Amino acid sequence: MLKKLVLVVLILSLVLVSCVKENKSLEIGELGDFIYLDGKENISTFNFEGHRSSVFIDLDKRISSFDISRDGKILSVQIPGGSEESNYSQEGPCIIVINLEKKRIIKEIKPGILAGISPMNEVYFMEGNDEKVNGLKLYDTSVKKIKEIDLNNISNIDWSPNGKKVVYTKRINRMMRLFVTDLTSSKTIELLKDKQTNKYHPSWSIDGTIIFISFKDGDFGIYSTTLNKDDIQLIIKSDLVCANPVISIEDKKILFKVLEKDNSWNIYMVNEDGSNLTRILNLGENGTGKIEWIR
Repeated sequence: MLKKLVLVVLILSLVLVSCVKENKSLEIGELGDFIYLDGKENISTFNFEGHRSSVFIDLDKRISSFDISRDGKILSVQIPGGSEESNYSQEGPCIIVINLEKKRIIKEIKPGILAGISPMNEVYFMEGNDEKVNGLKLYDTSVKKIKEIDLNNISNIDWSPNGKKVVYTKRINRMMRLFVTDLTSSKTIELLKDKQTNKYHPSWSIDGTIIFISFKDGDFGIYSTTLNKDDIQLIIKSDLVCANPVISIEDKKILFKVLEKDNSWNIYMVNEDGSNLTRILNLGENGTGKIEWIR
C-alpha cells in the first residue's frame, strides 16, 4: 500500500512540473512604477529611482517573457521548454495567464510562445515552439475563447491604444522591417520602407506615436514615428547596444536597456524629446529580461 502511495505522489509531482497548475493560488506583490523580468524566475517591481519594491511574482519557474494588462489585472508569462530541469515546462514552451485580482492562474496554453496582452485584455500568442510556429491567436479572458488572426512569422508585437491596429517586425531579405496592420480592414502598411536599417522592439504610445530601435553599421538609435511614413524623429543615438524601449502613458517617459562597454546592462530613462537621460537601474550581466511600465 505504501509503495502505491509513493508511486501516486511521484506521478502527480511529474504532472505538476510540466507547467503550473490552473487555479493555483499565488503570492502577488504590490505594483511599483515599472516591472522587470530578471532573466531567471522573478518578476520584480521598481520605483522611478530604480529601487526594488518587491518581487512581484515568483512561480518557481524560469520565465522567458511576460506582459501585463494596462489595467493591471491580467498577467501573462511564458515558460520555456527544451530542458528536463524542474523549472522548465516539460511539454515544450507554455503560456500561463494569471488573474492578478484573484491571484490565480486562469489558463495554460501549451505549446505556446509570445505571451502578450492586448488593450482589451486578450492574451495574444502563437501556438507551437521555436521550430514550428502557427499564426497569431487571441485568448479572450472574459469569454474564455480563442480566435485566430491572419498574421504569420512576426515578432515584437505591440497594440494601438484602441486595440484596432498592431505594430510588429518581420524579417525580409535578412532585414528586420516595421509593419502596421489594421485588424478591422486587414490592411497592412510598411513604415519607413525607404530607411534601410534593422528595426526592433516597437512600442505604441497613447497618442499614436510609435517608438522603436533602429540599428545600422554598429549604431543604435531610439526613434519615434507615426502612421505617416515620412515622419521620423530621433530621440537618442548611441554606439552601445540599446533594447526594449517602452513609453509610459501619463508623462511619456521612455525606459530602455543599454549594454555598456564592460558587458553590464543598465536601465535608462529619457523624456520623449531626448532630454533628461538618467540611469536608474544597474542589471549587471543579467540584462536579457524585459521591462514594462505599470500603466
